[in-house]
Amino acid sequence: MVSNQISLAYNRDVMAVPGRPGDEWSAGCNALIRCNKAALVESCADIEYLLGWKPAALAAPVQTMLFTGMTDNEKRIWEALKEEGDLTVDTLARQLEMPVYRLSPILLQMELAGMITPCPGSVYRIRV
Repeated sequence: MVSNQISLAYNRDVMAVPGRPGDEWSAGCNALIRCNKAALVESCADIEYLLGWKPAALAAPVQTMLFTGMTDNEKRIWEALKEEGDLTVDTLARQLEMPVYRLSPILLQMELAGMITPCPGSVYRIRV
């Protein structure tokens, strides 16, 4: 109860989660709620309300492309993976008409930049 008096002296809100009636470990919280010295908290929505937080409205994303500084080859790879889904290195090389020895370093750069994810079997996918 001393900490409650201190919080009231500093004009601070006190919140308490109720416990089981008759439980000795819940007696303090239940007493604070019973005496109207603490606000009842049953969920995170109660905390948001008591603190005056307003949930941010979900706005439509403005940016249409996730990575803007891509090279032409990276854009081609990105579009192929976006259209087809998961693709192997060989399939990508065939679709883009690019030798595997030129494709591999580009895929590695894209992987290190967090654009794509390598999967077992030399398969690549767009990182979600």
